[in-house]
Amino acid sequence: MTVVVWILAAILLVMAVAALAGYIVSRTVVRASAAQGDVVLGPAGPDDHQESAALLFPAEGKGFGMLRASPGELLFASGHAEQVIRIDRSQIKSVGPTQDDPEGGIEKTLKRPALAVTTEGGGAFLFAVTDVPSWVARLT
Repeated sequence: MTVVVWILAAILLVMAVAALAGYIVSRTVVRASAAQGDVVLGPAGPDDHQESAALLFPAEGKGFGMLRASPGELLFASGHAEQVIRIDRSQIKSVGPTQDDPEGGIEKTLKRPALAVTTEGGGAFLFAVTDVPSWVARLT
């Protein structure tokens, strides 16, 4: 009986160490991507607000980076590409929270609300941010 308890304890320890290592690696990737996105965007202005974020939709730009709201634009720079998504604030049609996964079909939802932004030209963007209501207030 003691051997079984030791084996179970060893398995639990290995699982805990693996989970911790995975968390540390994921946080490192997120921070590095945000830092790279910040470099690509350049210095923030005094009226800008920014935070580390993830672009969830559209699929071709998916990834971690930096989201910035300036007086004239909403910008997102991914940490793995030098491309910047620029949305003129005058072209924003709607902003709001959503848990609908645009790629998941009717029965697929996100675990946490995300910031949904649509533009006059028919563009749709979904960003994972820390405080969705504050971004909605800032962009409306």
